[in-house]
Amino acid sequence: MAEIVPDGTTATQVSLDSLGRTVVELADADADRISHNRYQSFNVGDNGAILNNRTAGARTIINEVTGAEPSSLNGEIRVLGTRAHVVIANPNGISVNGAEVFNMASLALATGEISYQTRTGNFGDDYRNPVVNVSGGSIYIGADGLTGSLNRLELLSQRFIAEGELHNNSESAFASIGVKTGAGSHEINSRLAMSDPADGWLNSTYSNAESAVLAVDISSAASLRASRVSMQVTALGAGVRSAGNIYATANHFSLTSEGKVEISGDVKAAGDLAIEADNISSIAADGQQNTIESQFGAVALSSDSDIYLESTLLSAAQTADGGNALTLTATGDIKLRARSEEQRSILFSLQGIHLNSQRLYNHSGRILANTGLTINTTLFDNSVEIEAFDQLGEISHNSHDGKRLWYTAFLQRERQNERSIRFGEPDAGRLISEIIVAQGDADITATEAYRGYGADIIANDGNIQINTARFQNESALVGEAWMTSRCNLGGCDERGGSDVDLLGGNIQASQQLTIDASESLMNVGGTLQAVNDVHLQSPVMESHGVVVYDVLTRNKGLRGLLLKNDAIWVAVDQGGAVVSNMGTLNLSGGTLQFYGAGVAAPDIKGDYRTVREPTTQELLLRRRIGLGGDLF
Repeated sequence: MAEIVPDGTTATQVSLDSLGRTVVELADADADRISHNRYQSFNVGDNGAILNNRTAGARTIINEVTGAEPSSLNGEIRVLGTRAHVVIANPNGISVNGAEVFNMASLALATGEISYQTRTGNFGDDYRNPVVNVSGGSIYIGADGLTGSLNRLELLSQRFIAEGELHNNSESAFASIGVKTGAGSHEINSRLAMSDPADGWLNSTYSNAESAVLAVDISSAASLRASRVSMQVTALGAGVRSAGNIYATANHFSLTSEGKVEISGDVKAAGDLAIEADNISSIAADGQQNTIESQFGAVALSSDSDIYLESTLLSAAQTADGGNALTLTATGDIKLRARSEEQRSILFSLQGIHLNSQRLYNHSGRILANTGLTINTTLFDNSVEIEAFDQLGEISHNSHDGKRLWYTAFLQRERQNERSIRFGEPDAGRLISEIIVAQGDADITATEAYRGYGADIIANDGNIQINTARFQNESALVGEAWMTSRCNLGGCDERGGSDVDLLGGNIQASQQLTIDASESLMNVGGTLQAVNDVHLQSPVMESHGVVVYDVLTRNKGLRGLLLKNDAIWVAVDQGGAVVSNMGTLNLSGGTLQFYGAGVAAPDIKGDYRTVREPTTQELLLRRRIGLGGDLF
């Protein structure tokens, strides 16, 4: 394949040096220090290519392909002479696999055609800016990648696909990688100095045409690394899939998309991190937890529909004004889901957290705010997910005949009795859905309903305030209790066990707890507690204990020598408490009724009634009679 072949319309010459490298003698720069070079083909092989700028004297080098074939860049590309901004434009597409660039201030790879825009300078003088017009084409980064030390590395195309490393190794805090996809025009500032890494090189405008394609596809083997990284997807409906790792090592990361953003790799920035899209989902690969993190700045996710995080750590540091460093905003739903203790969705901020959505679901996730938490939603489902099956929470009893007894001449059988109850296990294991505020207040507004099932809300040094229409706080019963009894002429051998447990249900404030529910307030097996005052307001208020089952197995007297055991199946009311340690329990709007639960407060203002005291009930206890009952 011919590598670099001029098309004859510009004064561009090509030769080979003694090392087999392709040497491009660039066309002379014009008055704006632009060297425009056109090619029938532009391919760089393993031997590399040299753009000779010694005599051209260009500040901007344009390499435009006018032929019909895409370009392959697989070797070293070096500017010889004066450092310059470089553009390689091929509307047919560009693939890169093992390219390294040298002596370039900026590099743009673009799948577009070149035109010019005349501008007027500050002193009334006219000058021209090159414009790259992108209407299609793909940029592909292969397994061997693309590296260089640049002020800016820009990828301009309809689609961007990466399967290898794309690294800008410049140590400048402003050195960048920019990925811009979609039909549009990119005007290049021809007057930008090579030594200026901060100012914008491109001014982009887009047509925002509709597209159903995946505009950005970053594989798990790929990575993007620069001091700052930005990605823009402008075609309506075009999405982003990022399975590789993206690192903005000294500055910010930003991603905007008019379609869906799917993340399964890590995204980390030293500065602020912002993702704005039609839909955002972060789902870690199987057996892993991925991270979206700002080490020293803020994190903001904004979606025109939903935000879904599964086994994702979302971590923020701080803002300059000391406000909410972590912000999630969704027109639709925000959902956190865990797979296990090691694969948990976690929201963490060294400062405050603000969540705003139509509905908010926290399924075994953890929300950790250092200086305060605000939640605004219509429905807050703060619950563990329990496996569903028939007879969930129902006592199952089975009796049947066992083996025939030899000492009855095989005329009688052993009698077997079995009793069990199952509550199932959470999908993510016994993890509570957890909210912890280290310092500051937790302010939760769920206009329709707050439902906590197996969830804790803890304010270690602040207040908790919940405003809703229907409030339900419930501990989650999990596990299984079982007992078996084998009876023969020598007595009954009873054995059993239980791992039934209550998960969550604790809402605890170190200062004051306020719950205002305009329709109903229900506490089932949980604990509503504050060190100081507790304020509960609702027309309907109930607090219930939850029946927790246990089986106690023990040897009794000399029967233990015959391997005979007694088992006791008991049911105990647990939870349902309302506690004010050092303050006043203020009840308004209705009468708080206790069912198998209790209240503790130095002072109570308002009406409450104990309908049923907490109890312990033996559901099955075998009692032996006769002179040997105590021994046997």
